[in-house]
Amino acid sequence: IHMSAILILFKLVDAPYINHGKFTTLYSLLGGHQEYSKGKMACSKIKTVGKYDIDTGNELGRGSYGAVFMGEHFQTKEQVVAKKLFLDVLPREYAVSEVAILKLGVRHENIVQILFDEEKDNEFWIVMEYCDKGNLSQYAKDTPLDLFAKIDIGHQCSDALVYLLNLKPKRVIHRDLKPPNILLLTRLDKEGVLAKISDFGLSRAIGSATVTKLGTQAGTLHFMAPEMFDEDEEATYNRAVDVFALGIVIHYLLKVMKI
Repeated sequence: IHMSAILILFKLVDAPYINHGKFTTLYSLLGGHQEYSKGKMACSKIKTVGKYDIDTGNELGRGSYGAVFMGEHFQTKEQVVAKKLFLDVLPREYAVSEVAILKLGVRHENIVQILFDEEKDNEFWIVMEYCDKGNLSQYAKDTPLDLFAKIDIGHQCSDALVYLLNLKPKRVIHRDLKPPNILLLTRLDKEGVLAKISDFGLSRAIGSATVTKLGTQAGTLHFMAPEMFDEDEEATYNRAVDVFALGIVIHYLLKVMKI
């Protein structure tokens, strides 16, 4: 088990251009997560967002800054998920940031694809591909995972991070990697699930190896690397913060019953 975790992280740490940061003892995993569930389109409460019909009566999850709904393409009937962000409580730059990052040419099978975005009536809508198995936190709670399934999910997430950390012309630091932000999709080509990293609202695209302090601490407490807590205004951190976060995810995948 330990060797599997080491091999997955080695793939990341050995990737070109990564300046290794300090790694300390893994923190305890706490915190909530969004709940996702399947559902069919209702005949009422349909909102049109681009070419997609969003069923606002079929809410999959809700937080302080937005809500998630089921939807479908009005012609192909392909199922999608639509995230509605509340611009009256959420800074607009947060909403725009997620879309901007994924419009940098990000294309990877282990990263959630944005299909459409629209700002209207003080709401910001982001339509994304539908991941029928929900997020990793929920899936691990509801579904028994054997060792090989856990290793496979870890490998997929590391593949996505290697891609993001070496993207050109600008590399992407996710800064909020955690089980609720890893969505899962049924594989059509073989057994198992396809893991996809999502929620790029706190991400940053950078041209250099490090990013300066951004005024506030970004991320989720128990997945944040130690250097992100540095109160020095001149402090910087690098892409190793995502490697640290994935290390915690993998640790809990391999060592605990629930995430």
